[in-house]
Amino acid sequence: MCFTLFLSTDKPVPEQMKENSSGGVFLSELTGQEKSAGEVFSYSHTYYVHSSDGCGCGFLKDGLTSEEIWVTLFDYYILVEIIKQLFMLKQDVELYACWYAEQSAHPLQSINISLDDLLENSFQFQEKVLYKLK
Repeated sequence: MCFTLFLSTDKPVPEQMKENSSGGVFLSELTGQEKSAGEVFSYSHTYYVHSSDGCGCGFLKDGLTSEEIWVTLFDYYILVEIIKQLFMLKQDVELYACWYAEQSAHPLQSINISLDDLLENSFQFQEKVLYKLK
């Protein structure tokens, strides 16, 4: 089972954020069972966030070797760059992390976080938490 990360905004994201030209972090439209993730957000435009692993597992840091952690930290950096672009477009952003098939589960917690928080080496997305970006 894969870890999943969803991003929701108050407006549609630009098409170039939905392209996987580099094999890294990108957004995609929700399909099938993923569509239920939209139910946990305040905003109506929800996307699946792909890490360099192709799913959300690339955002997990537990158990990684010192070499593997660099790839994960880079994925976090690219995610922050995507969110910065959305902020420049005056978009509000929320993130929701969960295991696949639990995307419609009510969040256990809602946390306000900053982009700097996301870049902390100690930060890792927690299961069933709604993150409100400030």
